[in-house]
Amino acid sequence: MRTPLLLAFLLFTPAAFTVDNGGKPTRAVLREAELRFDNLIQKQWPEDPNILLGTSRAIYIEGYGVVMTAEVNLVTGPTVSPFNPNISKESIARHRDTKLQRLPKLKELVKTGAATARTWFPEVADNDNLVVGVTLLKYSWEDPAGLPSQLIATTQRKKDAAVKLQEN
Repeated sequence: MRTPLLLAFLLFTPAAFTVDNGGKPTRAVLREAELRFDNLIQKQWPEDPNILLGTSRAIYIEGYGVVMTAEVNLVTGPTVSPFNPNISKESIARHRDTKLQRLPKLKELVKTGAATARTWFPEVADNDNLVVGVTLLKYSWEDPAGLPSQLIATTQRKKDAAVKLQEN
């Protein structure tokens, strides 16, 4: 079990970040950033291991910068089954309350991800953009009022650039 982790560590040592690729991050660098962002999300709520749906994706767009995306389910919801044919109003209310409690942390996490990404992509130009976008899963029975569908943090690679958060 530890051998794959050791191999992953060796593959993503700082040497992978110093390759001169004409200012473009290599696929290995993008993959390492994806893993780092996944880890940021998953360790935020360890009691809810299914918060991250799939894995993050990062792409480099020449002349623009790096865009990373993820899909998150802030709270695993109650499901309909033969043993639970209806979702109670109390369960729906509890689900919404938990989601609203976790939303501010997710907003900070997305902003932190964009700011931290500056160190993940040292080869990109200072004026290149870094974008971290998270799409939030919503169940069909949820009341979407007051809940964003997406959180998008944007900044530039340069050290003191502001991080802006957009909610859609």
